[in-house]
Amino acid sequence: MERRNHMKRSLLVAGAALALTGLASCAVGPDFKAPPAPKGPGFVPAGTLAAPTTAAAGAGGEAQRFVDALDIPGQWWTLFRSNDLNELIAQALAHNPTLEAAQASLRQANESTAAGRGALFPSVSAGYQVTREKSSGAAFGVPALGSFLYTLNSASVNVSYTIDAFGGVRRQIESLQAQADYQRYALEASYLALTANVVTAAITEASLRAQIEATSGIAREQQQQLDIAQRRFDAGGTSRADVLQQQAALQATLALLPPLRTQLAQQRTLLATYVGALPADYHGAEFTLDALALPTDLPLSVPSKFVAQRPDVQQYEAQLHQTVAQIGVATSNMLPQLTLQASGGADATDFSNLFGPGTIIWSLVGGVTQPIFKGGQLVHQRRAAVAAAQAAAAN
Repeated sequence: MERRNHMKRSLLVAGAALALTGLASCAVGPDFKAPPAPKGPGFVPAGTLAAPTTAAAGAGGEAQRFVDALDIPGQWWTLFRSNDLNELIAQALAHNPTLEAAQASLRQANESTAAGRGALFPSVSAGYQVTREKSSGAAFGVPALGSFLYTLNSASVNVSYTIDAFGGVRRQIESLQAQADYQRYALEASYLALTANVVTAAITEASLRAQIEATSGIAREQQQQLDIAQRRFDAGGTSRADVLQQQAALQATLALLPPLRTQLAQQRTLLATYVGALPADYHGAEFTLDALALPTDLPLSVPSKFVAQRPDVQQYEAQLHQTVAQIGVATSNMLPQLTLQASGGADATDFSNLFGPGTIIWSLVGGVTQPIFKGGQLVHQRRAAVAAAQAAAAN
């Protein structure tokens, strides 16, 4: 009979374990599905790609053309074939504070995700306490005992575990992982924005230098024409109005130079900011248009591939994933919470007898908590999570 009862208890325990495992294998709330990418074959109607540009004489004058489904290299700035530009971008990537902040945010998100996974495991803590008390025998119904002093030593180990029966913890971990993905794409976007800004500033600097050089050349030619007009006027071969007209043209050209030089100084300051240096400490290369070669093949990918390569789009997808997971978290908060708690230890009035015979104590508690009334808090929190997911999907 005893053996039969033991077998029944074993079967009940096994059945309970299987039931808990089945509960833990499901997670409430919708499963995230990435939105479909655009299915268009291209950005323009078939056969309407822009024609190749006209080639020009000199360095960097090769014709440019669009190429369908051509991959964009990760280090795209190397297509300009400028060692100075490559070195400048390497400095910016190594010393830019915006990237340092994005990298720190990514590390924070990864650590938060790792911390969230700890909720899947039991929590174990140990404690030791010494209590000195004075008690009265009257408290125990024996006044004749009078009062007495004693010291109580207590050592214990406590274990608690919340069963993730409805997947609320796993949905929370899923949300944290999506947040980490968001920060990773934000870091990629920072890399892309920084390199694009550096290249744009370098090309703008080269363009301003060319404009200053061209304007200065025009001013020199106008000065020569003014000198000729002045000599002709002195010889009586022209009027004073012709001289004044040539002077006005020269002054108008010279007036263009100060704003161009100011813009050039601003671009140099901007480049110093991108590499994390003060303007006075920046001694980077002076870029010219002749030192930059334009790529001859311009990539033109299909919309679906283009979207998959954009980190800002991937950021919004990760944000949508996070908000969808939060619906599951809010849903699980409305369902029963199953907890198991166990503690074991010893109590003794003398430390040397703390783990001796008759001092061991233990307890085992199982509990179920079902929210019944919270003023509509849980319902509205779930509705808010659904609305947040709808907003993320629209974005």
